[in-house]
Amino acid sequence: MFFLHPKLKFTKFLKLSLSSFNETDLKNELNKYFPNKNIVFTDSGRSALAVIIESLSLQDTEVALPAYICDVLSPILKKYNITPVFLDVDPQTFQPPLSEYKKLNKDVSAILVCHTYGIPVSTTIFSYLKKHNKTIIEDCAHCLNFSEISTKSQQERSTAQYFSLPKIIPAPDGGLAVINGVNKAKLGKNNHNLGLIKKMAQLFALIDWLMQKTKQFTKIRNLANPVFDQPRKPTYFSLKMLFDYLISGQKNTRVGKFYCKPILAEDPLKIKKILYKHNIFAQRIWSDPIIAKNSVNFPNTQQISKKIICLPM
Repeated sequence: MFFLHPKLKFTKFLKLSLSSFNETDLKNELNKYFPNKNIVFTDSGRSALAVIIESLSLQDTEVALPAYICDVLSPILKKYNITPVFLDVDPQTFQPPLSEYKKLNKDVSAILVCHTYGIPVSTTIFSYLKKHNKTIIEDCAHCLNFSEISTKSQQERSTAQYFSLPKIIPAPDGGLAVINGVNKAKLGKNNHNLGLIKKMAQLFALIDWLMQKTKQFTKIRNLANPVFDQPRKPTYFSLKMLFDYLISGQKNTRVGKFYCKPILAEDPLKIKKILYKHNIFAQRIWSDPIIAKNSVNFPNTQQISKKIICLPM
């Protein structure tokens, strides 16, 4: 069985559940990768983005971001009254080319760059944006190894970064905001609901396999939560899992540094069905991107959303 998200062995689950844990030790481990940064743990990647927006006072501003990005960000933009300035992407990199950034005007307060599918954003992009004194936020949700994105090993290139823990480690929830400045956000308690129980169950390969097979027959589709009230704290188990991942040298979870293998196909649904029969659970990530599908202003994004299929690595 092959899945997009990392899976957890039951023995590992028991070991972590019974082990002791100190959040300060976790922050000390992360400080090795992000020295002199403010590190905030949240319940999701989009909560981490919310923390960054509040901390950088980006409410009621214009923010540029790729047109090809997850629609889960829509409630964030709405909550903070942010006017999005969308940029079309290159079908080869799934990211906006330099020419798109050169179109931006002075009204844009910040720019969100995304390492889509774990493909690093070009250093040329960072150099150009820094030269023009732009506030840069890095979407690192698809980055699987902190050493690849560490501010310690490379020149300072962004004001803030955010990560999504379930894509890096077998965790039911979790996000991480890395801020060059003060955290101004207040975190609410974690929502221990049925959705979280389902995510916890899906960490185990056999249970997720059963859910995937059931989904085939019931046609149940996972929808991005349309509501966002506030950034919240993560579950204790997710933080334990992250600490274990770091002290083990970021090993034993995933192979390679890319989130998945994205390909463009004329009939992605047909390919997905064939792979499902062989227990290869490919997904059509962002087949419904944040922009409207029928938008003529973003032809490359529209083309990608129709043809994309993502293979497990």
